[in-house]
Parts: sequence; structure tokens; C-alpha cells
Amino acid sequence: MPISAEAYGFSSSSKQTNSQRQFIRPKHPSSLDFELNEPAIPDGLLIADIDVGTAPNMRQHLIVASTRQLELLALVKYVLVC
Repeated sequence: MPISAEAYGFSSSSKQTNSQRQFIRPKHPSSLDFELNEPAIPDGLLIADIDVGTAPNMRQHLIVASTRQLELLALVKYVLVC
């Protein structure tokens, strides 16, 4: 039995707003050849662009974090990567 959005506290106006916003969001990249739309990232966030691996298995990781998030991450002993 499906649960309605209203059961989670979303009104139909929230669904309509999200539906309209999907048209102004950038499309998800399908490869590593894409331009990062930096003006779309809010002020106060730091961006790290990290290439991992070697060709032909090169992967790209974008890390977006606030200064406070990086401070908290520096205190962590273990990081679980899923």
C-alpha cells in the first residue's frame, strides 16, 4: 500500500514546487566530461575536485563542504565509505 506524500508532511504544493524546480536543475552528467556550474554552488562552500585511480579506470570525486564540516571531519578517526 503506497503512503501518500502528505503522510510525510509534504503538501501537494510542495510536490508541485519540486516538480517545477526539476526544469531549472542541471542535468546529471553521464560521463566525466562535464563543466561544473560553480555559480550554482552556494557561497561558503568549498569545492575539491579529486581524480582517483589510473586510466582507463579514472574516477572523479567532487567534495562540497563547509568549513565547519571539514573541521568535524578532521576529528573523525574512521570513515565508513559505502
